[in-house]
Amino acid sequence: MLGKQKAEGVAVVTGAGRGIGAACARALVEDGWTDLLLCDINGDAVKEVAQQLHNSGVRIETIAGDVTTTQFTDELVATLGDRPVAAALHAAGVAPATAETARLLEINLDSTISFVETIKPRMADGGAAVVIASNTSYFPAPPELLEIFEQPMPPEGSAAFADQVSDSFLAYLLSKRGVRALAKREAVSFGKKGARIVSVSPGLIDTVMTADRESDTIRMMIEGAAIKRVADTAELAAVVAFLLSPKASFMTGCDVLVDGGEVAGLGYF
Repeated sequence: MLGKQKAEGVAVVTGAGRGIGAACARALVEDGWTDLLLCDINGDAVKEVAQQLHNSGVRIETIAGDVTTTQFTDELVATLGDRPVAAALHAAGVAPATAETARLLEINLDSTISFVETIKPRMADGGAAVVIASNTSYFPAPPELLEIFEQPMPPEGSAAFADQVSDSFLAYLLSKRGVRALAKREAVSFGKKGARIVSVSPGLIDTVMTADRESDTIRMMIEGAAIKRVADTAELAAVVAFLLSPKASFMTGCDVLVDGGEVAGLGYF
């Protein structure tokens, strides 16, 4: 299997306008993917990333839209057309300080569920999907809420439980716990398509989410980690590119923790 070629089809990346998503788009081009569909709520930003990556032999299309809307899903389906999805990364998301609880849950969890449901029937044989969780999903939380968010969401989505979540940090933790559970839950259905799905749980990565290096939380996590620094986005992107490649052909339904030993140092395993 190590000599297997990449699946044929499109590589889709959401949240590709900056940060982790943009770094992963670059890594995919460097890894030889030649047909990419980059998505972001900021149309100018994602077009700029596409322009930076464009070169002969690489086809890059962009979609500007809110991943929580049916309009985005419809445009994604229309743009894909009959082409299969060979690789997919859902990196769109928001930090605790940037959205109120219900909206954060909608963006981080509901949009991930919708994205997975949209690409699943379109996955190529040998294709793979990565969904971005977080190492905070390993942190302690009320067991009754963990149980709720590890289960499939009802038709109304996470809104059914938003009033039970006390603050945006807990909402972030639970949303990412839900993303991890989603990847595990969908492994068999993806396998029926000959495809794989995994979640990745980053720790402190050099993005706007970690801009305040003097915050108590960031300092505590760095001091407690095995590798006492913030990672470059390229370090995380290299892991994602590997997981989307045939080199990871026997990995599915699992979470890959990429956090420099932060969770291990904090004793949350």
